[in-house]
Amino acid sequence: MNITFPERFNMADYFLYQNLEKGRDSKVCLYFEDRSWTYAEVAKLSNKTGNALRDLGLKIEDRVLMVLPDCPEFVWTWFGAARIGAVITMVNPLLPATDYEYYLDYTRAPVAVVHSSVLPTFAEATKGARYLKVVCVVGDTAVNPSNSRSSFVSFEECVAAASDDCTKADTRRDDMAIWLFTSGSTGHPKGAVHLQHDLPYNTEVFAKATMKSVPSTKSGETTARSAGVMRACIRSTTMLRPKTNFSAMLGIIIFRNRTGSDPMVRNASCHGSVTPRKP
Repeated sequence: MNITFPERFNMADYFLYQNLEKGRDSKVCLYFEDRSWTYAEVAKLSNKTGNALRDLGLKIEDRVLMVLPDCPEFVWTWFGAARIGAVITMVNPLLPATDYEYYLDYTRAPVAVVHSSVLPTFAEATKGARYLKVVCVVGDTAVNPSNSRSSFVSFEECVAAASDDCTKADTRRDDMAIWLFTSGSTGHPKGAVHLQHDLPYNTEVFAKATMKSVPSTKSGETTARSAGVMRACIRSTTMLRPKTNFSAMLGIIIFRNRTGSDPMVRNASCHGSVTPRKP
């Protein structure tokens, strides 16, 4: 299978923004509890989040550490960071402070986007962080330790104040896009570098060619022929399927978090998967 991508390439275009260019602005693509969002709405919120991250000092190829459970803000942050050319790094929101200390030092991320439910533990890890400048908190920002080197700001306030017109970074297909962490079974987890074209390539050869993930022809509905893809959700241990669904015009359902007693959540040290690479 001969699949190529243009030299100038940004994976956020492939997964999200191309849907606007193809007239799918009003098609619903994201569901959470009793709410839903269209492609146009997701793109607007992703643009605002990308601009908010830029305003906080995040530059192209800077790492951004995401510590988020299953929530719509995960989507805005992922696409917003990709849009501005930042390198996405994601870790599990159920880790101890020592693990967050390691990830902050390893990634050298100047900005972290963290859910308020994680904040007490994460704030402890920021006390000795050498590179972290800003913690952008989704939800309540009540925890703001005085002995932290970093500043703590509200995600909602930053995004609300940002422009919804976000200039795309001038990225190339072989630029770094994501550090996806290994399991750490033989030591500390290491960041496996994925390039801008890697996830789109995976989508083309696996989701589309192998799984036959396609939109239905039913009016107002987006379903998949594969039951495994139809109920795709953003899990703490998955990364590919939600983006795959956006590209294939399939709706994404975000389910509320499983409890800490769930072994799938409890045993996952980080966001991890194996992504086929183009030869």
